[in-house]
Amino acid sequence: MSLQKPTTHTLIDRKLIVYQRERSAIWQCRFNVDGRWQRASTGERDLAEAKAKAHDILVEANTLKKLNVAPITRRFKDIANAVIKKLKAEMASGNGKAIYKDYITAIDKYFIPTLGKFAVNNIGYKELELLDKARIKKMEKQPTRSTLLNHNAALKMIFDEAIYKGYMVELNRPKLVAKGKASERRAEFTLDETRAIKSNFEAWIKKGRADSVELRKLMRDYVYVLLDTGARPGKELLELKWTQLELKMYPTIKKTGMIEAPNEYDDRGSETL
Repeated sequence: MSLQKPTTHTLIDRKLIVYQRERSAIWQCRFNVDGRWQRASTGERDLAEAKAKAHDILVEANTLKKLNVAPITRRFKDIANAVIKKLKAEMASGNGKAIYKDYITAIDKYFIPTLGKFAVNNIGYKELELLDKARIKKMEKQPTRSTLLNHNAALKMIFDEAIYKGYMVELNRPKLVAKGKASERRAEFTLDETRAIKSNFEAWIKKGRADSVELRKLMRDYVYVLLDTGARPGKELLELKWTQLELKMYPTIKKTGMIEAPNEYDDRGSETL
């Protein structure tokens, strides 16, 4: 059995502990509520008073738990930074999704500056309305619905993390809505533009440096596959496999009205196509 430090005192076995941090005269407490350990400061320098305060904190925490209120909470900023750390770790391991970069940007650029100072379990309609106004001001436009859906997904991750760590209860989770303007469809390439792109590829490839020619050829093939399949650029196309392709030929026959003269191999005239 490990010995406790002189600055650590167990008040209730597996339930309540008071301790001092290095270079601090204030006593802290660790308490267990519903199988989860939490930390709080007693605010006391005297050990006897700190013990009494720790007991009060535990009683209050259990009471709040019965009332379906988080016994202790953290600032939104702290939970948000923890989520960013997790997302970056997922990306570094190769298991992250491309959208995680957008989530991190949303958290860093919009959420933390606006909501960071609030306790995470106190984020409600008023605070989300504040976020909406700050977001529009920073973007200098009304965000699209797809942008809001991405932002809401990032917010959900933060609230999920807060609930998982016991800093928030499900009852306090605010309802997230996305009422942004409809996304504007990007204009597609016209037939003439598509022909121009295809006809200029070879010249563009030849102009490349020696170390970029192969990459330009790959880009040409990439664009051709996009045009032929209708697939979306990015993950959808990069994960395309030969087994998923079905090649069919549907030649377009166009009558020109011009008749070719018979040649030495074929004595029948034929209409050119």
